[in-house]
Amino acid sequence: MWEFVADPPILDLWLQSGPQTQLVLYGATNKNYAVQFTNALPDTAGDWPVLATASMTNSCRLFPPAAATEAQRFFRARELP
Repeated sequence: MWEFVADPPILDLWLQSGPQTQLVLYGATNKNYAVQFTNALPDTAGDWPVLATASMTNSCRLFPPAAATEAQRFFRARELP
């Protein structure tokens, strides 16, 4: 038996009914992460706005479903210092 630890973090997207998308973040406990998004892949890493931040108290965090406002959107999770 082994314990699942997402380090680096894993960001999972689940399509809900209609235009809703559910974000699920898997990460190491006691770490802080930023969930970022963009509608076009930028040339530099600094161009991703922050959608939400999370201080992990367990290995999984669910975010409220969000409606897609653009035809395409890219997401990522990054560990905060």
